[in-house]
Amino acid sequence: MPQCPYEVVYLRPTGEEMLAKYSPHLQALKYKHTFHSTDQLKTIYERVLKAKKTKMKDGLVEGGYYYRSELFQPTDPKKHKTKFPWPKLLQDS
Repeated sequence: MPQCPYEVVYLRPTGEEMLAKYSPHLQALKYKHTFHSTDQLKTIYERVLKAKKTKMKDGLVEGGYYYRSELFQPTDPKKHKTKFPWPKLLQDS
């Protein structure tokens, strides 16, 4: 992808139980719910998006982790490893 401004894709599986707790404002935005749980989303992300769990925690009480998609391949895969500010996101757990 020539001149792609994005270097990597990170995901945070957030299921319906967490959206109800932390994002009540979504009702006002007419958010379309899928009713997937966080565990179901983790499985979907791992199988469909080839996401890998990183060592970077999300900071919530539940202690979830960010995932990095292996499907997205930037122009230069080594380029982001030296300048990205959160190296834990680049490390698999």
